[in-house]
Amino acid sequence: MKLILGALVIAVAVTACSATPAPEAPRRTETSTTVPEPDYDSDEWWVWSDYRSFAKELSSKHEDAALKCTPDSYTFAASLLQHAVNSTEAQLAQLPVVHRLQVYEMRTTNSALGVFDEAGALRLLLASSRELVPPTDVKEIKISGEQATATAEVPGHAPVQVSFAHVPNAWLIDVKALFDALSATVELNGLTADQYVEKKLAERHGGRAAELRKPMKA
Repeated sequence: MKLILGALVIAVAVTACSATPAPEAPRRTETSTTVPEPDYDSDEWWVWSDYRSFAKELSSKHEDAALKCTPDSYTFAASLLQHAVNSTEAQLAQLPVVHRLQVYEMRTTNSALGVFDEAGALRLLLASSRELVPPTDVKEIKISGEQATATAEVPGHAPVQVSFAHVPNAWLIDVKALFDALSATVELNGLTADQYVEKKLAERHGGRAAELRKPMKA
């Protein structure tokens, strides 16, 4: 009897050891969206770093974001401020989509628009645009002398080209070119530009949308 039981135990053990193991479930592969950081202290790194700082400050409504913009950005902001004060819907319809939305956002300020100089206009524009440019990094950096371009991934847009101009110790962002690029790459999802603007206004301001469509001087 003992011999039989011993044989059974050995047979079970051999069967357990020789059984084919169950196949492992395939491991899930995570895709990283992190942009590789350029080599430290290279020209590309400074472009990357200055844009990263600009986008972070813009998102947090930090006024220092204006210090990272080209001189032409101030003139551009002043022109949009004039649209906020004076332009009718028919006139705003001639602007790129993102510029139109920026004008409406500038009209939400509690301050009289007539008191802003160019620097104030740029700060107001950037504060009105913070949701357009979330904190992000740029890639595909190309430098040519004192000019540079890079690509940013912005939700709701195809890849956006960012333009830079070099000054001592910094690469400044061309805000007009940035917002032009955002307008050109916005994903309308089958809507016309007017429908897209109306949808965004309703989502953001509800019943106040009709008021924001009127020139501030009216």
